[in-house]
Parts: sequence; C-alpha cells; structure tokens
Amino acid sequence: MTPATLVVNLGPADSGGALVYEPFDYPASPDEPQYLTGKGGAIGTKGSYVYMSGDKLERAPAALAKGLSYGELPVTGNRGSTNRWSADTYIGLDDSLQKAGLLEDGATLWISYVFAAGPEIHGQKHDHRNGGGMVTLRTEDMKEGIGFKAHSRQFETAVVRGGKLKAVRITGTRQNTPILVVARIIWGKDGENDSFVPFPNIGPDLKLPEKEGREFGPFNIDQSKLSRLVLSGEGQFDEIRVGATYESVVGGGK
Repeated sequence: MTPATLVVNLGPADSGGALVYEPFDYPASPDEPQYLTGKGGAIGTKGSYVYMSGDKLERAPAALAKGLSYGELPVTGNRGSTNRWSADTYIGLDDSLQKAGLLEDGATLWISYVFAAGPEIHGQKHDHRNGGGMVTLRTEDMKEGIGFKAHSRQFETAVVRGGKLKAVRITGTRQNTPILVVARIIWGKDGENDSFVPFPNIGPDLKLPEKEGREFGPFNIDQSKLSRLVLSGEGQFDEIRVGATYESVVGGGK
C-alpha cells in the first residue's frame, strides 16, 4: 500500500508586517484529513486549535493542500477547511495586539483573509457542501467578536454581541473563485461607537480602492477582551492577517 502523501511547507512564514498571521502552514494530505485540532504555531497566536465539540470529531476543521491565491497577495502554507456541520474551532491570541496598542479605544485595526467555496476548490476526499463560513476575533466567552462571514453567494461583515450574530452584506461571491476582503476597524473612544468599514473591491494589484464598502451599523464591543481567532461554519480559509495598517494585511509590510 502506498502511504498517504503529506504536503508540508518548511521554514517560518513571513507575516508581511501583520501581527497575527495564519497561513495554515500545517501538514495536508489528499488522501486523509489532517485535522487542525492540536496544531498551532501561527504568528500572533499561542497554544493550539481547540474543537469546541466533544463528539463528531470527523467534522473538525482540517488543513487541505495548496493555499488559496489572490492576485499579488503573498501566499504560503496550505489552507484551512471547515465542514458544514463543524463546531466552532479556535486558537488563542498572544499579547501582540495588546502590546501594539491595537485593542485600545481610538486605535485602528485592519483584518483580511481569503475565502472560497465550491467543489472545484476542494478537489480532495475531505469534501464539503457549499455553505457559509466565518472568521472572527472573539472574547474568551465567545459572546463578543468581529470579523467576516462568507458563503457561495455573498460576503458579509459580522459582529457578535451578547452571543448573537449580526451580519451585513458586503459584496457577492462566485463559486470556485477565491475572494479577498479587507476591513478597517476603528475602536470608539469616550463612549463613541466602533467603526467597521470593508473594502470589497480590491483588485489583483492589491491597491487600496478609494471607494469604501458599506459600513456596519452602530455597535460597540469591548475589544480589549478579544483573545481568540475563531473559525466557524463551512468554507475554505487562508492567509488570515490582522495588523495596524492596510499594507500589513496584504503582505506589504508596516
């Protein structure tokens, strides 16, 4: 019997200036799922991925071979994949964002990742139906958070408050086509609301467009308690970056 082939990328990943960078640089096999549970090492994180379910472990997120690409975005490692019935899966954040002052009132935070859905994107035995997946920064109790939600038809900004999710459409998506969406978050100060503005029309040259996307409606969360990077729902995720500038979340430095 021929053993399963593992795809491993050697050497440390270059964050491109991001303080949190998850390139999913974990072993992947086209023949057998390589689950993320127990794996770790992404920049700006600590510990390893935890699957928040005591059963159905075969539904846990896995690493799939080959990263998702988008234009000139630097890509390394493989990619993460969540099942339609996956429970939330998280990895802890280290203190990089706090030390940089990016979780303080008045600070500006940028976040980006690449998403894709569709059977041609999978192409391996660990396949899923089309559905919706979400990447968020969350508090330890999971009741507050901010990030993106996407599925085979549209991309959305997402905010969790009091354990309840609200999502607002950003732009449409196409099956089997990776999409990059970037957002700028400004934490309100002196009681003001937080600001969450996406940039959905970034071209392959990665130039920041002048036109902003639809701002998420008024909200305010306690960003100082954000301590987890969480994968939810179903989809293909890659190149998750969080940083202080636009350039840092498209691999272009500080």
